Amino acid sequence: DQVVEKYFLEEPLVSKTQNTGEGQVGDYAVKITGVRLGKDYDGADAIILDYDFTNNSDETTSAMESLYFQLFQDGVELDFTIITGDDNYDSDSYMKDIRPGVTLSCQCAYVLGNTTSPVEVEVKSISDSFKSKVLYNVDLSALS
Repeated sequence: DQVVEKYFLEEPLVSKTQNTGEGQVGDYAVKITGVRLGKDYDGADAIILDYDFTNNSDETTSAMESLYFQLFQDGVELDFTIITGDDNYDSDSYMKDIRPGVTLSCQCAYVLGNTTSPVEVEVKSISDSFKSKVLYNVDLSALS
């Protein structure tokens, strides 16, 4: 009987998905504010995401330590990459610690498989064991 009671008292393991490109994931808020195409350090085509990261937890943390980004194109996960030679790209922003209640604009980049297929963006929180996520779909043809 105790096991049954405990099961009903725990938060369900159902994913809380928000399809708007912004929302609450665990103790943090994320809002995708821009998407553009670029080239990575090796000259490969890349997608660059601009996003706001808000620390709603009680601890100082960074987007790198708190959020988990996964991007998919044609059903295949894209690899994280580094952008160089682009004055509009801040490669360190997602690593900066911020205090509770603070919002920081950050960027991240991923190598594209091609420049035509749509990209699915999933942002999850490490703090809630990936139960909640924010989704955002990118039509690359609109960026060209």
